[in-house]
Amino acid sequence: MDCATPIMTVMDPRGLHGRSVAYWRLQPDQVPQTRVTRHAFDPAGREIASWDPRLWAGIVAGKTLKPNVTTVRTLSGTALSTNSVDAGWHATLLGQAGEALSAWDSRGSQRHTEYDPLQRPVVISEWMADESPRVVERFTYGDASVGFSSHNQCGRVVRHDDPAGTRRLVDYALNGLPLAEERQFLNNLDRPDWPLDDQLRDELLEDGKGFVTAQVYTAAGEMQSQTDAMGNFRLFAYMLSGELKEARLQLARKGVQPCLLVSAIHYNAFGQVESESAGNGVKTTANYADDDGRLIRLRAEIPGGKVLQDLSYSYDPVGNILSIEDRSQLIRYSRNQRIEPINRYRYDSLYQVVEARGREVVRPSYGLALSLLQPTPLDPNQLRQYTQAFAYDRAGNLLTRQHSGAPTFSMATSQTSNRSMAQHEDGTLPDENEIANGFDVSGNQRELQRGQTMSWDVRNQLSQVTLVKRDDGPDDQERYIYDRPGHRLRKVRLTQTGSRTLRAEVRYLPGLEIHRDAVSGEKHHVISVDAGRNRVRVLHWETQPPEGLGNDQPRYSLSDHLGSSTLELDKNAGLLSQEGYYPFGGTAWWAGSSATVARYKTIRYSGKERDATGLYYYGYRYYAPWLQRWMNPDPAGADYGLNVYAMVENRPTTLVDGDGRAPRSFRVSDLQKRFEQQDEISPHFQRFIRDNFKSDSSDNLHEITSTYIEQVGGENYESWFENEFHEEVWIFKENYKTKPPQRGSQKPKEPESFYASDVARYQYEQVAHRLDFFGVLPSVIKRENVMNYAALANTWNLASDAQRRMTTFFTQTPNGKSTLRIMEDFGLEAIDVERVKNESGTFDFLVHVQPRQNASLAQQGEGMEKRAPSRELDHLPDDSRFFGAEPLKGSFRRGSIDIERGRYYWHL
Repeated sequence: MDCATPIMTVMDPRGLHGRSVAYWRLQPDQVPQTRVTRHAFDPAGREIASWDPRLWAGIVAGKTLKPNVTTVRTLSGTALSTNSVDAGWHATLLGQAGEALSAWDSRGSQRHTEYDPLQRPVVISEWMADESPRVVERFTYGDASVGFSSHNQCGRVVRHDDPAGTRRLVDYALNGLPLAEERQFLNNLDRPDWPLDDQLRDELLEDGKGFVTAQVYTAAGEMQSQTDAMGNFRLFAYMLSGELKEARLQLARKGVQPCLLVSAIHYNAFGQVESESAGNGVKTTANYADDDGRLIRLRAEIPGGKVLQDLSYSYDPVGNILSIEDRSQLIRYSRNQRIEPINRYRYDSLYQVVEARGREVVRPSYGLALSLLQPTPLDPNQLRQYTQAFAYDRAGNLLTRQHSGAPTFSMATSQTSNRSMAQHEDGTLPDENEIANGFDVSGNQRELQRGQTMSWDVRNQLSQVTLVKRDDGPDDQERYIYDRPGHRLRKVRLTQTGSRTLRAEVRYLPGLEIHRDAVSGEKHHVISVDAGRNRVRVLHWETQPPEGLGNDQPRYSLSDHLGSSTLELDKNAGLLSQEGYYPFGGTAWWAGSSATVARYKTIRYSGKERDATGLYYYGYRYYAPWLQRWMNPDPAGADYGLNVYAMVENRPTTLVDGDGRAPRSFRVSDLQKRFEQQDEISPHFQRFIRDNFKSDSSDNLHEITSTYIEQVGGENYESWFENEFHEEVWIFKENYKTKPPQRGSQKPKEPESFYASDVARYQYEQVAHRLDFFGVLPSVIKRENVMNYAALANTWNLASDAQRRMTTFFTQTPNGKSTLRIMEDFGLEAIDVERVKNESGTFDFLVHVQPRQNASLAQQGEGMEKRAPSRELDHLPDDSRFFGAEPLKGSFRRGSIDIERGRYYWHL
């Protein structure tokens, strides 16, 4: 925010944020247009309704419009139901312990969960309005018998029957991570109805042994190796700091030597990858700005040889990317145009992309199909410059996209919701009735394009796309099967030819894809390994490889700041394919060494898989780049924004959506009361921080740095905490707590102490009062650039088990323990934990939270006075100069003193 892009928050006498007023303009000399987001509260100060700027403008104009979201709450504040103009209504019945017992939605779908006496789910039943109940999930837990204890299975899930099949956890490590797991798929594509008896459940599965994945961990808890379901062996090595040092792959095929995928990874003091060497000899280097750590250059080259990619980034003061130049490409001239390898972007005052300039193929595709493949090296005569201009309504829905040399593309949005549809083939816009019929009552889009229907399951997941509709026979279709968290495990394409049904299928397992195509008879595997900043995919054929391709072909994928695949290289650093993108993910141009080689590229924009439908699969939703929006509402409802179809706030050049969700904020009325009760119990924590800490703010008003220096024995021991607090997201950057050592009979300092959670509260109060959002809590707590080896090792390979990922993070990692105490102090509870690789190649942990409603302030305050000694940090030996001071994140502050400390700790 600056003087040209202000946002004003309006509070009522109770301190509740009733309105947020943004000012939109496209040109600096344009009169700003106010855009008001409105919130309504009940007498107890709980939010019950919200309007986005477009619907609120309609209310002001005298129209009768429903709020974007209406919430009905119990007397204790728990949400009984939500009603969204986009996603329909949803109601949940909670048990006495706050567990979800039953749920209903506007499509008539129902869900019921049964629990054992330990409040663990054992049975989940679901059904649509016109169906009978089906048991779609069953959980089996290990007891205290010798058989289970010998495999560390006591109290843990040993069998989970889900909508995709059965997952068996056959062995656990001492830290709770699975040493071996087996996946068996259902013998058909129908949704299961799991019986109680194990043998009857087994009859629903495919014959034979399932797909087994095994892991081995080091003594420190890091994954040392992984063997996938086909026997391919991955080996990882780490530095003393726990950072990845190198990765190797040994294919299952006999006679194949181990392959080095990445090595010589170097990190800067902030944990960002500065350089690395791929197994094909390509060296990637990254440069970051000294003042804000933004990526300013990304270069890939063959040492002493050709530069393959050299991306240079420029930003505006708030971090929006203004241009990306590939200096490895030359300026060309074609068709009376100067063809520059530069993408340029312009933004409005809300930071939405309003103009993009770059280069594209001469005959581009503006819809769901890819543009025509070009041969490599790319012929400059087949490229031209393009300009795109975007116009949005007050809620961020696309109105028009003007593309140079093409007709204007328009979309029509409902007057009462954010449901939107593209123009007809003749250029006319859908009317209100057509838009209403284009979505089901839960906001799921019914057609991909005319004649291609989309079907959605009881969990509002895309289950089927009809590609060709036939009146006199079976349709051509693509079907999708998911596990419990919603990760896709099967993709099946059914094509009719006469009386035959041809089947092509992909199965997704940890680190492995199994492809089988009945049309061509081809069977191949894709072995995937994340190798530093980039990714390696090895293609192995069970059958004869296609002509021109060798078996066990490695494909090294280089990416940009968004993770989009820009180049694919072979084992000798030869160019296989390259691709450029429009700002919202469409392919502007792409080239390949051959059509056969290019056919096997599936990972493209933002590092996501592009299906044959043209949709990108993100994990929780499907994204249509030609529409610049999602195919269905956010699965979290309006928790992450009132426009549940918008893609990254229309800021795709700067923001990345990891899985189809985005952050928002919560307003609570009792935060001050909560803090006062905490101070009554333990007043000395905040008093100690106020009296002894020094806090500094930067030009970024959301950022605060708090430091404390303790002098013992003539030496200074500094603790520092550098974090950012926004309404929607808290970002924990650097959090170090340094204690003096205990030597001999010297006793540690007795008086007032503090915890990282106490500093977090102090910093939040400082920033929130300064920017007037006290009482607003986030939906995401971000642990940025986490390098702590316990956090990384213990959460490795937990992508498919959300509940275990949360439990492991909060109980077995220093970052998680610290975050949990912060959540307790603020009355928050976690609903999910994500581990996401960021643009620097390191990992962020995103803790999705919401206000905790099922415990009173008094209950939540019990036991505060009896705080145990801080377990937020792993402890060094007693003779260390930094007793108890292992960094939660693993980055160092600037300055000679801090670098000296870092070298001592990391033995550099």
